[in-house]
Amino acid sequence: MQENNSNETSNGTLSRGSSSYALLAPPLFTAIIIVGSVGNVLLIHTVLRWREMRTPCNYLIVNNAVADLCVVLIAAPLRIVEVYHGWPLGEFLASFLHQPRMCLWWCRF
Repeated sequence: MQENNSNETSNGTLSRGSSSYALLAPPLFTAIIIVGSVGNVLLIHTVLRWREMRTPCNYLIVNNAVADLCVVLIAAPLRIVEVYHGWPLGEFLASFLHQPRMCLWWCRF
């Protein structure tokens, strides 16, 4: 019989303090959220502020920055909560929000 060394509980969440991921995830996600938010807001502001920056190529970059901002402000915090407490919004919203989350994730690239 194999022993289960996993740190996950039966609902897919991590037991508190049980792994290095559980210890490192919040500070790293927080840094990503802060840097991503500030950087994307500055980029959007720069392109929209100066008229000479309003080119089709820069609009594409702004579009990617908006998608990245949505991921940083919506998907990343939900992932932190999901790691510790499971999905907080119920089964319906889990299935309903899966496709928009994946779309936002892939629009970043």
